[in-house]
Amino acid sequence: FGETETTPDAGDAHGDQWNDVDEDDAGCATVTVVGTRTPKQLATQFDAQGLLLLESAKWALPADRVASLKATIGIHYQTKLDEARAEGLVLKKRNHVLKDDETETLAGFNQRPGGRVDMVLDGVIDGSAAWPWAPVVKAILGPQSSLNYVGCVVARPGDATQNWHIDGVHSVQDRHAGPDRCIVFCPLTDLDEATGCTEFIPTSHFKSRGKYKFEQVSSMPRARHYTHAGTPIVMDYRLWHRGLPNTATKERYLLYCVYQTAESKKALELTGGDKAALVSHVDGSRAW
Repeated sequence: FGETETTPDAGDAHGDQWNDVDEDDAGCATVTVVGTRTPKQLATQFDAQGLLLLESAKWALPADRVASLKATIGIHYQTKLDEARAEGLVLKKRNHVLKDDETETLAGFNQRPGGRVDMVLDGVIDGSAAWPWAPVVKAILGPQSSLNYVGCVVARPGDATQNWHIDGVHSVQDRHAGPDRCIVFCPLTDLDEATGCTEFIPTSHFKSRGKYKFEQVSSMPRARHYTHAGTPIVMDYRLWHRGLPNTATKERYLLYCVYQTAESKKALELTGGDKAALVSHVDGSRAW
């Protein structure tokens, strides 16, 4: 949001229908008018922080769409959860630290450290549908950027704190370059201290290049956003973050959309998204 100041008009001195104001009150000296920032301004803020909370209703998912998405994803989640349970794949303790060969549960349905479940929603929802935050993403990654895929993380009641991590390495190692991928997180449930949320370390993408270690950013200020369902948060792929525990009695649904620049998309197509793509400055991994 941006703020500008203007002198009050006559109505400001006399209040409005909800607030009684003394007739002798001269009103306030200035009135703060808050206006939404343009996508270009938001992109500049994103580059500096690696993180962007889009509080304006202009960028948020409307309530009816939030409800529809949550219902559709909830059905898919329960179906896959039943399949995984039938095969004995999600019976580990919630605080169990998973090994690499234990992370894959079912195709597109994965248990993560701390107990949360991560689902890829290919074929479940229409990822090509218009997303309200798309103009901001285009301003960040360029007009030819595109959606890679859509997923959802479900943190169940009792799920523990996730490990600190980044979702992808820097495509340029000898200097800090602009983002080539970003993730838009959009909660489908209201977030509060009980449900938990995602914790971020703003500007930590400047320190995640090369032989990065969490100790390099552990003392930096952290950000948590307790927001209404439908409020998007844009994150640089290289930013340190983690999911916080869910101590509530309901699941925490976090929709996410992964976007890429045209250059990243071309490189991924040429390499098939293989880890070997790293030598060509592309990380082919998905965001876990």
